[in-house]
Amino acid sequence: MVDVSDEMDEARRAHELTRVLEATPDPVAVLDPTGEYVVWGNDALQRHSVGIAPRPGESIRILDLLDGWSQAQYATRALPTVRSEGTWRGELRLVGNAGPVPSQRYW
Repeated sequence: MVDVSDEMDEARRAHELTRVLEATPDPVAVLDPTGEYVVWGNDALQRHSVGIAPRPGESIRILDLLDGWSQAQYATRALPTVRSEGTWRGELRLVGNAGPVPSQRYW
């Protein structure tokens, strides 16, 4: 007999996190190790009418989605902090079809 309760708990937790990911109104991104390309974990960019709105699972350069101020913040603060500490808290401004979209927080 094999105890699979840990595996069942993991499966339940993965399902719960997937539901949260899909339901959140905030863009959820996973960066590659260079910090340049991003894979979007949900379709929030499409809801914000961002000019370049890839489908979940497609990658795009994150700098192509940020205004000038946010590009500077990303390069000088966010990315170095993520590399040294693992996380960063702050705001970046995405550029949409009709101009800037509401500020987005990234961690």
